Amino acid sequence: MGRRGGMLLVLLGIVLAGAAGIGVYRVAQDARQYRPPTTLVVVALQEIPGNSVITPPILGTKEMLVSSVPPGAVTQTGEAIGKMTTENVHLGEVLLKEQLADTSGQSGFAYELKPGEVAISMPAADIIQTGAVRIGDHVDMLITLEPGQQQSGPSSVPAGVVLPATSQTALQDLRVLAIGSVDTSGASGKQSAPGASQVVFGVNHEDALYLKALKDASNVRAELVLRAAGDDQVVSTTPVTLQSVIDRFNLRGNR
Repeated sequence: MGRRGGMLLVLLGIVLAGAAGIGVYRVAQDARQYRPPTTLVVVALQEIPGNSVITPPILGTKEMLVSSVPPGAVTQTGEAIGKMTTENVHLGEVLLKEQLADTSGQSGFAYELKPGEVAISMPAADIIQTGAVRIGDHVDMLITLEPGQQQSGPSSVPAGVVLPATSQTALQDLRVLAIGSVDTSGASGKQSAPGASQVVFGVNHEDALYLKALKDASNVRAELVLRAAGDDQVVSTTPVTLQSVIDRFNLRGNR
């Protein structure tokens, strides 16, 4: 009996192992056949600045797991076309309904300006011609005040004194709305026109007055420098003259 019982236990073990193997195989097969549910979501095909009107070329779709889709995601491009972004949307980012505002089908630069901003154009600087600056970038304006006689009036400089050419950082963190000729269709993502001669900024009313004064001054030359993406720090710089350059680099030329 002992020997026969042992054989029965061995056979029972073999049967149970086989059944377990079959069960594991079936589970593995079911896992291969199972595919988690997915859905299409709308994504940005380029950097989209805030207060930009959405147009078809800047949107695309991609498939995502339903479990990974963020709440409020836009699932059809038609839901976004013609609306305005309320904040920056980055390349590849899923577009959310809360990032959009209705423009009632209207478009144009008025919908790209933030409340309290106005648009003003300035002659394009050299860096604009290179194509390094794009729509939505932020720049600083450097100015050089050419030598000239100080006019009489309230000033710390005595009347009749001739000042040297002086360079200084003027307005900072200017947002570029357009380059070259303005596209009146209101489409965001406008491209720079060849040989662009104008750049349009979105600024507050006070800065617009300063830009107007610089634009009209005959003895002021302006240059733009491109800021790093996301850098909105206001910096303090020291005015520079030719004498400053001579002193800093220990030049021994004619003074």
